[in-house]
Amino acid sequence: VAAHGTLMMGTQQQWFFRNMDTPGGIYCPQGWNYVFVGVTSMKDQTYHECENIVIGKVSVVDTTPQVAEKPYLVQTGNETWSIYVPKFVSGGSAGPTQDHLSAVAWKLSVESEVYVAKPGESADVINEAMRGKKGLLLTPGIYNLDRPIIVSQDNFVVLGIGFPTLVSTNGNSVVEVTSNLADVRIAGLLLEAGTPKVDGDEGATDPLMHWGDAANKTERDLGEG
Repeated sequence: VAAHGTLMMGTQQQWFFRNMDTPGGIYCPQGWNYVFVGVTSMKDQTYHECENIVIGKVSVVDTTPQVAEKPYLVQTGNETWSIYVPKFVSGGSAGPTQDHLSAVAWKLSVESEVYVAKPGESADVINEAMRGKKGLLLTPGIYNLDRPIIVSQDNFVVLGIGFPTLVSTNGNSVVEVTSNLADVRIAGLLLEAGTPKVDGDEGATDPLMHWGDAANKTERDLGEG
């Protein structure tokens, strides 16, 4: 993001800025925490003014050590849609992306390579439909899931549009990424704890997203098909 005018921060308490260009600076009359990572064109005086008399209120990191921007939908022709997946960038970056096309690592055809899920579908339906695909697109709505959506292949993309909400209905994870996968991308989702575990299971609830080192039950689930 490049913001050429002065940004007014208002009364919000916490702010996080990453890979922005801010030649117009910011005005921060209130707030308790300001974090700037990989931000360019900001004057040192602006940082001092934001901090005011509260030492430690402002944190500045000159470059973003590692980043993979969120995948996004692109209409590439007449009613033809693709998901563009930005490159993973390491070694430090600052400022916004200048050339978005050259920053794309790969593209997915929504029509042939992506399963488009709709509210009301179960995890079993979604997991089965994901087989042979390279991505999952979740449309807006509420998904009540009694077991997780399982990602089990490299370079897989899970993208939500309109912030679809995945609700755990039995203390279970709603998304699980199995171990030893490379370059899995997940973005645009809301994960919500629903009800506690039932059926006499008094164990702790599972994390809403389980990434790597998956539990044995997940490995069994994958082997059942």
